[in-house]
Amino acid sequence: MHKRSLIPLLFFLCTLLPLRGQEAGLPYSFTHAVSPIVPTELMPAIDMEAARTMEAEADKRGEYTFGVEIPVQLSTLNSGLWENLPDGGRLWRLGLRSDSACSINLLFGRFHLPAGATLHIYTADQSHISGAYTSANHLPGGGFATPLLPGGQIVLEYREPPTTDDEPIIMISTVVHGYKDFFFQKGKYGNSGRCNIDIRCKEGDGYQQARRAVCMILNGSKILCSGTLVNNTARDRTPYLLTAYHCLNTAQASNMVFIFQHEADNCQSSTYQEGFSITGATVVAKNYDSDFALLKLSRTPPTYFHTYYAGWNCNDTAASSAVSIHHPSGDVKKISVCNQKLAESDNNGESFGNTHWKVPFWSKGTTEGGSSGCGLFNAQQQVIGQLDGGTASCLYQEGYDVFGKLAYSWESGDIPNAGQRLKDWLDPLQTGATMLNGLDPDSSDYETDVQLLELLQPDVEECRMTLKPSVCWSNNGNLPVTDIQIHYMLDSLPPRSITRQGNWKYGSLDTVVIDTLHGLAEGMHSLLVWVSFPDDGNSANDTLRSNFTYHRGASAGWEVRTDYYPSQTHWILKTASGDTIANNPEPLNFSTTYRDTFCLQEGCYDFIITDSAGDGLTGRDGGWQGSFHLFLQGRCIRSGIDFGYRDSIRFCVDSTVSIRHIPFGAQGSRLTIFPNPCQEQLRLRIAPLQESSHRYEIYSMEGRKIMEGEFSGSETVIDVQSLHKGPYLLRAYGSKGQFNKLFVKE
Repeated sequence: MHKRSLIPLLFFLCTLLPLRGQEAGLPYSFTHAVSPIVPTELMPAIDMEAARTMEAEADKRGEYTFGVEIPVQLSTLNSGLWENLPDGGRLWRLGLRSDSACSINLLFGRFHLPAGATLHIYTADQSHISGAYTSANHLPGGGFATPLLPGGQIVLEYREPPTTDDEPIIMISTVVHGYKDFFFQKGKYGNSGRCNIDIRCKEGDGYQQARRAVCMILNGSKILCSGTLVNNTARDRTPYLLTAYHCLNTAQASNMVFIFQHEADNCQSSTYQEGFSITGATVVAKNYDSDFALLKLSRTPPTYFHTYYAGWNCNDTAASSAVSIHHPSGDVKKISVCNQKLAESDNNGESFGNTHWKVPFWSKGTTEGGSSGCGLFNAQQQVIGQLDGGTASCLYQEGYDVFGKLAYSWESGDIPNAGQRLKDWLDPLQTGATMLNGLDPDSSDYETDVQLLELLQPDVEECRMTLKPSVCWSNNGNLPVTDIQIHYMLDSLPPRSITRQGNWKYGSLDTVVIDTLHGLAEGMHSLLVWVSFPDDGNSANDTLRSNFTYHRGASAGWEVRTDYYPSQTHWILKTASGDTIANNPEPLNFSTTYRDTFCLQEGCYDFIITDSAGDGLTGRDGGWQGSFHLFLQGRCIRSGIDFGYRDSIRFCVDSTVSIRHIPFGAQGSRLTIFPNPCQEQLRLRIAPLQESSHRYEIYSMEGRKIMEGEFSGSETVIDVQSLHKGPYLLRAYGSKGQFNKLFVKE
């Protein structure tokens, strides 16, 4: 029943399409001298017969397939090339090549970037760039996905600042070989049927605001669905996106890519807008009966996206006419027009009661695979439903379509569960409204409107030595704001205030640090924050509250993925005095991810991971490869794959700054290595000498341990003649910490 394309399967010639995603900025290598060597991984050849079989199955589910997903295990720990930069930072690059591909896009199993670091992904000819991606692109599930880049060869480039002690996690799990130019062929009709109508044509004249709310949803190798940004009664730009429940059948919301403003420049034009992308979302509500899903995007679309938050109408009255705006078969945005009165439907017996609106037939245009989830709009540009399925196509224009009713989804049959209905999310102020007009973020409904957007700290559970609550606010009014007063109250303590002065125009954001809470007792607390502003036209968004539980300490956690031989691997977290805090569960399963978190008090700790076979988590002999990552206050401070028999790190939690930079030996100790670059010998000198014995490890820039040993005394000589030319990382350990140094073998 779900929407599927009835056009023949076509394999299109490749064409280039730049797609803008995230923030601007050029890769470091574009403007600086770097090594000309970029290690490139060649993907296996595609079995097109198997691809066509998979495509036919996906087509039945209403999914427009354009590529083949190739599973890989590529990361900064086992692939690519690391390079030291003159400023003390590092550069990592990896090439990917899939011959004859029209496009490449990526899925990441884990994705974490240190503050100040950037990741760019670009075509081998440097003509198309995606990024820069930063720490702001982290998603709750830890995964990530990218939009498409044209052609069959791309480069990943990660630049790390010299000041970070955080380690990156860039783990590519899937390379998508695009065998169709899904974005579209040159020509006015693109990939969809010839009866479809560009949104820029006269049929879309009355829906030029609503069109800005509609996006294409990409999932791996498929154009999954279409979706619509919707407004809520708080009018606070929360990025809720309405689509279909069945769009979640084979997709994780965290790996979806949402592409806005992919449109023809004008009616029947062969040129088009590139579009803007956002990666990742969470599902806040869904219901099978009316086939709706409400997602919250990972971030609010920036101003330059020029999006729109569509209005809605949940009255159960059939509209006398309607339109849908969508991306059929991954084409540029189209509009379909129904000039007939809608009928009620039970979705052909697949649900009970009048859960759907039925479009008897389209007067102009149609829908196809990739249209699923698109909004059905009444004449007031208000959403009244989302596409479930139907029989309509350019080859059968007498066919019908059914849309899940917003009127049903609002209450979902009186289900008292916010996760299965819309009203809790689209009417957060509990106004009882049955309709709402859209919101244009490029202009305001009020002359004066100051909004408290988010309490950045504290969270529901806080593990920190000290709390620094902060609040983000925005000027949503047309008039500039030159001063603002923010008030706050912790529990029942007397209220306090902060005054800010500046010049904030419409759409400006500002973050205010409220206070540093010293000596806060462990347990449950409540923080209330509000703003007082003269003549505020919308007082409904002036207050925020956080009820939270506080634990004094520093948050630490591990994520370990076992290889094919889990019985060989063990790990433990203990105090420096040897008391065990936690260790791995028993028994371990192969190729399984284990996660745990802890709230650590002041002191020093050891994390140790061992492998009895001496090959770390490499999964040699054809087994699945694993990895480990250790986090401290959200930073990755240790990671590895090929660590031999053992890897470890000592870290310390400080009572004033939460995490102390880890010294080597006692305070004031200093490790010097020379000569650097070296040829045959590398000398280590410790001054002043505080301990009698130490341990060292040398790693390749791919993260593989090359050698290790013990040393004592104030100066030690290491024979490095066997090392190949290039950069290496030296890690030295004492009982009170560790020290990292980069050196080059000539």
